[in-house]
Amino acid sequence: MWTLFFCGIGIGSTIRTLINMFITDRYFNKKAILGTIILGCVVFGSCNILCFRLDHHMDYWVAIAGSSVNGDLLFNPNGQKLLIKMGLLIKVFTVNEEL
Repeated sequence: MWTLFFCGIGIGSTIRTLINMFITDRYFNKKAILGTIILGCVVFGSCNILCFRLDHHMDYWVAIAGSSVNGDLLFNPNGQKLLIKMGLLIKVFTVNEEL
């Protein structure tokens, strides 16, 4: 649950905030790209260490359970219907069936 839900929200919010604080309207072109790369390496590197330690502390059961829920929601027709109902997934029709 942590690595699939909370970590994604946290790291996305952190990187967007840092980019807005330090790069947006200050740097452009190559300097902005380089600044984004540096911020990304710092944030993603520290997040990687944190997630690695959390997974070892939880003996990977959290990652396995989260992956199971994630896979069920994304690749099971009932899970997709639930996500569509919640407004988290766009209704997509396949060639052979409709949701």
